[in-house]
Amino acid sequence: MEDRYMGDSIERKNIHGFAAMVVIAVLLLRNFLLIHSWQDFIAVTVLPSLPIISTILIWRICLFLSELPHAIDICSGSYLTLLKRTMFFNSASKVVILITIALFPTLFQEFSLNETFLRIVQLYGLSPWLFSLCASFLIFIVCRWEECVTWEALTMKRLDGLDYGSGMAHSFFHGYLKLILPAKGDNNKSLRDRINDYIEKENLTDEHFPVKKLIVFIPRSGYSHPTFSDVPSQKASDRDVEPAERLQDHLRDRAGTRARCYRGGAYRVRVRSGNQVSALYAIAEYATSVLTFREAYSTGSHEAGRLREHKHDVTSNFYRTLRYLIDHDPDCRDLVALIYFDDEDLSTGKDVISLLQEFLLQNCTALP
Repeated sequence: MEDRYMGDSIERKNIHGFAAMVVIAVLLLRNFLLIHSWQDFIAVTVLPSLPIISTILIWRICLFLSELPHAIDICSGSYLTLLKRTMFFNSASKVVILITIALFPTLFQEFSLNETFLRIVQLYGLSPWLFSLCASFLIFIVCRWEECVTWEALTMKRLDGLDYGSGMAHSFFHGYLKLILPAKGDNNKSLRDRINDYIEKENLTDEHFPVKKLIVFIPRSGYSHPTFSDVPSQKASDRDVEPAERLQDHLRDRAGTRARCYRGGAYRVRVRSGNQVSALYAIAEYATSVLTFREAYSTGSHEAGRLREHKHDVTSNFYRTLRYLIDHDPDCRDLVALIYFDDEDLSTGKDVISLLQEFLLQNCTALP
């Protein structure tokens, strides 16, 4: 059934493209039969493309300038990368533009040495120009002249939650966070109550647990270590983060699975403030959705290449949508903290462990 729907979609696209090419051929054939001079035909065919190409270039430049303030978020501050994302043309558009440029000498010769534009209008009328203008416009539509990474990223943001990243965020929020964070009126306690039970069970104090929330890390690359103890900066003999006793299991019947188990990973984190070294506790994990997305675009599937092109856009949209969902949900708002970070920017010298330590210290009123 899915193959049939996918086949129908591809077939419709092919039909639309074929219909447009037929119309283009008819328009150009009409001009070819009307105009007897080969040079006149080239001039009438090429000239209407020039304002369209100029408009495309101006539009791309405006698009680049509009995205400059967001260069840090989009491509880690690399203006060259942003320029490549914006000024990229697909193969079909490149061919059309190169053919138009290659015919410039003939066009220049025709209008500068032989006849003027008004002379050609007097000979053939305005209809050839109108037909060529329509044909040129259709050619660039078929070639998808607007197609570039920056434009596609903006289009995803305008889909109002229908883009890939927003879909991941809704799935992660409604299919995970909403299930494990607040109390649902059954035997399962809220995350905060389970943390309080944990503090009492382990003979800790509130100072040991400065953040009574689920801390979710969202790496820009999507790469997630199996556990925080597996981060390369953690030496086996001197670790700042160690697994602690986990929270009470959260059991819930879900999607045909009885007593599905959701476990909260507790970690003992060593922090330093001046000369004082203390052990704090936190419930932290990576957002599994971005890891799954990374695994999806790392495969050899047909869509993997396009997903890889927009990996940062998808992850950014995931964070933005998830942030919005959490902020507007009174049950989850105070039970989760999101930390979105660029793990590909090595200039900061910070990894997920240092970010976790900083976050705990910022929310710690007094070290135990």
